[in-house]
Amino acid sequence: MIHDLLSHYTHARPSSRDHKQSSTISLPLAAPLPDTSQDAGEPQLQKHVNIQKEQDVQRIDEWITRSPWLEDNAHEPLVGSQCSSLLVDKYGVRGLSCYSALVEWRDDGSFGCCQERCVHFSVGSMERAVTHQRTHHYDHRPYTCTDVSGLQW
Repeated sequence: MIHDLLSHYTHARPSSRDHKQSSTISLPLAAPLPDTSQDAGEPQLQKHVNIQKEQDVQRIDEWITRSPWLEDNAHEPLVGSQCSSLLVDKYGVRGLSCYSALVEWRDDGSFGCCQERCVHFSVGSMERAVTHQRTHHYDHRPYTCTDVSGLQW
């Protein structure tokens, strides 16, 4: 008997009827998932990203402050060099001064300072933003002035 049933189903033709959706409402198999749209999670994610960046900026600041090249007024390391730090490499521009890790690029094309004490600082070039870091935050003077004085600026 089972053999006859299998034979019947194996050789049966597919139905020529069109498939119609059932009018019954299907119930979910599990509880509905919470809305995970970007609007719902974005502020929480943005807050976490901002806190992480603030902590990283503070760690970069500590690294610079304790560095021997700052104390000796020697040239600062470049991003990606062996003397650089991993955090500087993460935030800075490869091949530029390690201070570029403390510079933020703004939507309007200007460059700002990532450090809290300079929230409204804005200049038009990366070079000027790095100079701001070097002189205003660290009193770092690695270049000899060509003035009459001959002192480092």
